[in-house]
Amino acid sequence: MALYNPDFPTGTEIGLNDKHKFAWLACPQCGKERWVRWNKKRREEQFYPICIFCRGHNLNYKGGRLRFNGYIRVLLRVGDFFYPMTDYKGYVFEHRLVMAEHLGRCL
Repeated sequence: MALYNPDFPTGTEIGLNDKHKFAWLACPQCGKERWVRWNKKRREEQFYPICIFCRGHNLNYKGGRLRFNGYIRVLLRVGDFFYPMTDYKGYVFEHRLVMAEHLGRCL
């Protein structure tokens, strides 16, 4: 573990808009080095977090489902049979997708 060093640079010193201290660490899986925000209260296993590329996706990713004015929009892949029903971002309203799947055709 990288022991606390009072000389760790602050975010502003490394070009970030952040006043906290940072440590230069490598991902334990892929070895990619990056700046990680230092926290004295973190345990050792939390101080070496897996990078976003090894994790696969963002922690806030909800599986391609969005709420929009009370409706749920679902993300479809390009090769999906119902992809022509999507908007320019690849989303379709869930109630339309359910009905299209029931009918077996696009609406």
